[in-house]
Amino acid sequence: LRTDDLFIDPSIKEMLGYREHEIPNRLDAWSRLVHPDDRHRTVATSTESLSRRQRSFEMLQRLIHKNGQVLWFQCRGRTVMDSDGKPVRVLGTNTNVTAARLIADEFQAGVDRYHALIETVPYGIQEVDLSGVLLYCNSASDRMMGNQPGERIGRSVLDFIPTPEEADELCRFMRKHVAERRTPTPHIGRRRTVDGTIIDIQADWSYKFGPDGEIVGFISV
Repeated sequence: LRTDDLFIDPSIKEMLGYREHEIPNRLDAWSRLVHPDDRHRTVATSTESLSRRQRSFEMLQRLIHKNGQVLWFQCRGRTVMDSDGKPVRVLGTNTNVTAARLIADEFQAGVDRYHALIETVPYGIQEVDLSGVLLYCNSASDRMMGNQPGERIGRSVLDFIPTPEEADELCRFMRKHVAERRTPTPHIGRRRTVDGTIIDIQADWSYKFGPDGEIVGFISV
């Protein structure tokens, strides 16, 4: 830290497309490989860790390959202190996580596309847990019931059924299907909208399963 001397593992240089002699073992040379959008954050994270005399730090960082490709690295550092507790050296590792990052980005893109799709279809879509609490309602479902987006989240579906008898009938219907693992069949019933209007609905639905194959809720259209 006093001289800015830096040892860079030749394997990391190779990973970035450089021969060992092409990157000097100097901090300023390494800094030039950091993506411009990450440089300020990288310096800030390192400086804060040293100023607080933290023993370790971790951050996600982009480095530029010799061919211009952007690679993602998980960087972990450990600070070495002198006898007075002052930072004198930082030891670090850089793990290439580009593949995992690309997979995560593609997954998120898929989630965004799925969300956009269900928000634009003209049919009401809902997700409900086993106790009947609404976990998700798309825009069409909210419009059908006269609610603002998200207004019904956390409420029971039974709150929108006109009569106790109809609510009991729905509970029996769903409990029997779950207990016997019956193939989902459409349910025809009525709902009360925000302004008190009673509407007829047909709900086509399916089970939502947990990681161990257990039924954890329902998705209906």
